[in-house]
Amino acid sequence: MKKLKTPGITGNHFDVETGEEYWVSGVKKNGQDRHQSGSGKIMLDKNSVEDYLKLVDFGIIDERNFTIIEFSKTDKSRFNDIENIEVQYRNRSLSASYWDNNRRKLILDN
Repeated sequence: MKKLKTPGITGNHFDVETGEEYWVSGVKKNGQDRHQSGSGKIMLDKNSVEDYLKLVDFGIIDERNFTIIEFSKTDKSRFNDIENIEVQYRNRSLSASYWDNNRRKLILDN
């Protein structure tokens, strides 16, 4: 995942392999970690639950609002390869550069 230089409507980070955008939120003491326009459950990594509960004003994870997930291990060499490929632009329009403000999401065809 990589931070967007200019956050979009649906995300402030994106997956460098798929281009899918995500909204990554800071921890809120009241547990309302969701984007104001978002819906669905908040995803929390199972290895972070204990640390998360130390930061918030409640002692258990409410499964109506949260889903516990297990993040897969990052292949650092794959990430490095993607980040260092020669860029070839397919669409140089202003709208393309807005939606792809890191100029990578529109070019990867893996």
